[in-house]
Amino acid sequence: MRRRILILFLAASLLSVNAALGATVEQTWQWQREIKTDQASRFNRFEVSPEIYAKSQLALGDLRIADDQGAPVPYILDTPQEITQDVQNETSFKLNRTFRKNDDTSFDFEGTAPAGTDLALNHLTADLSYAGDFFKYVDVYGSYDGTHWDSIGQDTLYRVEGSLHDGLSLGTARKYTFYRIVIMENIEGITLKGLSGSLISVSGRLSARTLTLSPDQYSRTENGTVTEIRFKGFRNLPVRTLSIEAEGLFHRLCHVVSMDQNGASGYLGSGYLYQSTLQGTEPLKNNLAVRISQPYDTLLLSIENADNPPLKIQDITLEYAADTVIFEPAKGKTYRLSYGNPSAPTPQYDLEQFRSEIVQQTIGTAVLLAEIEVKKPIEVVPVSRVNLKAIFSIVIFAVAVLLAWLAIRGMKKA
Repeated sequence: MRRRILILFLAASLLSVNAALGATVEQTWQWQREIKTDQASRFNRFEVSPEIYAKSQLALGDLRIADDQGAPVPYILDTPQEITQDVQNETSFKLNRTFRKNDDTSFDFEGTAPAGTDLALNHLTADLSYAGDFFKYVDVYGSYDGTHWDSIGQDTLYRVEGSLHDGLSLGTARKYTFYRIVIMENIEGITLKGLSGSLISVSGRLSARTLTLSPDQYSRTENGTVTEIRFKGFRNLPVRTLSIEAEGLFHRLCHVVSMDQNGASGYLGSGYLYQSTLQGTEPLKNNLAVRISQPYDTLLLSIENADNPPLKIQDITLEYAADTVIFEPAKGKTYRLSYGNPSAPTPQYDLEQFRSEIVQQTIGTAVLLAEIEVKKPIEVVPVSRVNLKAIFSIVIFAVAVLLAWLAIRGMKKA
C-alpha cells in the first residue's frame, strides 16, 4: 500500500513539473539587427534584405520589432508594386572646395545649367571614395551665388554589409546652382569625389531589386547535355525573374526548380532563352519568369544544350520583390529587429486596419545595421514565467517528507 501511495505521488509530481515546463515554452529568435530610425518622420520603413529572407519564414511571419525596453512594436508588411520612374535634368557638379570644421567635412559643388534652362532638381547622388562600412548624417545646403546658403535638410549616407545608400533627397524641386554637402562627425575622413543631380518623378511605391551574382554565389556542373546551375545563399528570396548573359548565338530551353533540405523539388518556370544578331530575328530574350509559392533552400537552373556546347555565361541576375516593413517609432527610443524563428506565429496588429492610409504618408527611411547572432535566445512575448528551480525544490522536499513519514510509521508498527 505504501509503495502504491509513493508511486502515485511521484507520478503526480512529475506531471506537475511537466505542465510547468510546458507553460514556460518561449519563442526564441536567432538573429537581430539594430534599427537606425528617421526621427523627422512619424512612420519609418526598411527593406527586407536577402540575408533576412534566407533566415526567416517564407511569408516573414517571424519578424518582430522591439524597443529598448523590450516592448513589441506593431508593423505592417508592404509588398512592392511595379513603378514607373521618369528621370529628367540629369546634371553633373564640379567640386569647388573642401573644408573641415571640428569633425565635420563640407564639400561645395557647382553645377551648370544648359542654355535656356534651369537646374530644377529633387535628387542628388554622391560619388563616395570610402570603401568600408559607415553610417553618416549629412546636412544639405543650397545657394544661388555660392556665398549665401539656404538649409535644405538632413539626410544619410551609408554602406552597411555591402548595401550602399548614396542618394540625397531634396524634397520638392530646387533650382540652386550650388550645393554644400556636410558630412557630420567625419572622423573616418570620407570624401566626395563628385555629385550629380536629377529630377525624378515616380508612380507606384517600390520596384523589384536586382542582384548580379558573383561566381562564388553559384555552382555549375555539366550533366550530359544539360548544364545545371545551383544558387547559393538565397533561401526563400522572392525571385520574380532570372536572367543570364552569354556569348554568341543561342536558343536554349531552360527550367527553374526549387529544392528543399530533403532534396524535394518544386517547379517554378520554364522557357526559351535566346540571343541573335541576325536581321529579321528577335535579338534577345534572356530572362525567365519565376513564381515562388513554397519555402525553398536552393534554386536550380537547368539549360538543355542538345548537341551544342555549353553556354559561355558572363552574368547571372536575379530580380526579386523586396518587401518593406513600416512601423511607427517614438522619439528618443532605440529599436531592434529580430528574426529567425521557424515556429513563430504571424503577428496580428491593429496597424493593419490602417494600411491604405499609412502607405500614403510621407515615410522616412530606417536603416538596419549589422546582423548579430543571438548567443542567448531573445524572449519575445513569453507564454508565462514560472520559477522551475522553486518547483523542483518543492517536489524534492515533498518526496523527502513523504519518505520520512512512511519510515517513521513503519518503525512504530515494528
